[in-house]
Amino acid sequence: MKTTRVGAIAATAALFGMLAASQASAAPAPRLPDADMFGPGDTLSTAGAAAAAATPQLAPAASTARDTIVFARLGGDPQNHDIWTMDGAGGHQRQLTSNSVADLEPTWSPDGTKIAWARWSDYPFNVGPADIWVMNADGTDQHPLTNLHDDIDTPTWSPDATRVAFTRNYRIWVVNADGTGLHAVSPEGSFDFDPDWSPDGRKIAFSSRGAGTTFDLFTMRPDGTARHQLTHTTAVSEYDAAWSPDGRWIAYSADNNRTQWHVAVMSATATRGYVVVGKYSLSPDWSPDGRTLAIYACSSFCGMYTTPPWGRVLTPMPNHGLSDVMPEYRPVRGTS
Repeated sequence: MKTTRVGAIAATAALFGMLAASQASAAPAPRLPDADMFGPGDTLSTAGAAAAAATPQLAPAASTARDTIVFARLGGDPQNHDIWTMDGAGGHQRQLTSNSVADLEPTWSPDGTKIAWARWSDYPFNVGPADIWVMNADGTDQHPLTNLHDDIDTPTWSPDATRVAFTRNYRIWVVNADGTGLHAVSPEGSFDFDPDWSPDGRKIAFSSRGAGTTFDLFTMRPDGTARHQLTHTTAVSEYDAAWSPDGRWIAYSADNNRTQWHVAVMSATATRGYVVVGKYSLSPDWSPDGRTLAIYACSSFCGMYTTPPWGRVLTPMPNHGLSDVMPEYRPVRGTS
């Protein structure tokens, strides 16, 4: 799952601010504290003993060369990012885009044959103009899916790969994979952003304005009906929603007034989540088997990490640097 602009700008700020002295060297995996629970009125530091009961009980699985990860790599200045891929062991790194603009938020099609992403011409200083682009998994046939030159980001594919949902001016829009049929599914005046299509295609998870000044997680049908609020946290904002491959869980980013960023997980039918990584962390995405999350985090250094969905162990991805952000697993694993 792609990072929303909130997370993307946070990551860039980290790279060019407090990370100036950080070193991109592998370190022993640090132990994390027990997961925190939080719900209505809670903060991210509110502990809950129910975390263990809510935890998905799956054996962790390390990323291997069978996995392929797409990510964005920062160029020489904060306005330039390109899309890269590598295998789960950090090898076979390949640059797919190369230009002077910001290519961000890459996301695989469900069959792993294509990549959609947002191309911003003046990131991170202005909100546009931007469009959604698509290419083959090897970087060929790069072309714009939209031609709107607007405040656009966070693409997500439908499970059958026939449509792409994205954010435009804080409304969710949908377009066919051939560029036709563009239409808004969020109502006028909404503050919706950061969509993620459920694996069964029946729902889109997204963030929107909740009570007060924070953002909560919601779901709706792909036609915009049946809006349902999942979280009701008055002190925490939630975004970057990412469905697990089986559709039972939603990983997301949460923050306290943009001063602490954490990756959390909740049941797709619950109203409470538990903190997976109690560090500066955001941009979660699930491995194809649902046993691992890829995230961006700051621990011994800032960069891309993996963690089990119940947290406690944070492992740096090998062979990458501080400038690599927004990792996403290819939904289909290789055979070797």
